[in-house]
Amino acid sequence: YKNLIKFDNFILNSNNSKTSINSKLFLVLKENKIYIDSKIEKNHNIIEIKDVGQYYFENIILKIEKQEEKIEKFPKSSENYCFLNFDFPIQLRHRKNGDIFSPCGLSGKMKLKDFLINEKIEQSQKDKLNLICKNNEVLWVLGKRISENYKVFKNPCYKLSWRENNG
Repeated sequence: YKNLIKFDNFILNSNNSKTSINSKLFLVLKENKIYIDSKIEKNHNIIEIKDVGQYYFENIILKIEKQEEKIEKFPKSSENYCFLNFDFPIQLRHRKNGDIFSPCGLSGKMKLKDFLINEKIEQSQKDKLNLICKNNEVLWVLGKRISENYKVFKNPCYKLSWRENNG
């Protein structure tokens, strides 16, 4: 009964915030919506990529191909492929403290954390994002944006594409 009263008061008196239900669940109020969110354990898996090929990472498949021809059409930021100039090795992983990013179209560097806040990425989604990185520098937030520092300015370059691994 006490918890019901607590949640009722929270819903009536709060806006854009969350409260814990237990150690793994949260009641969230955001933009006139109410939902239950779960705490995601950070995953520290890393795949070291040293050459072109196909790589399996959790629920996605990443393919890296060398692009020799002139690129006729560049993808939108939200698409599942991009073109980048970089030197191997790179890593496929999730975010970690200290990651920096130079979003394409902006000058200078910023913390990845600040970029995700600016993009209004839900807290529960931030640790699920897949990244292509070189040390602590993010080259591509898959499905979001590439880095200004690694955008294509000459050929050859690399085409990176990803899709969900549904089995």
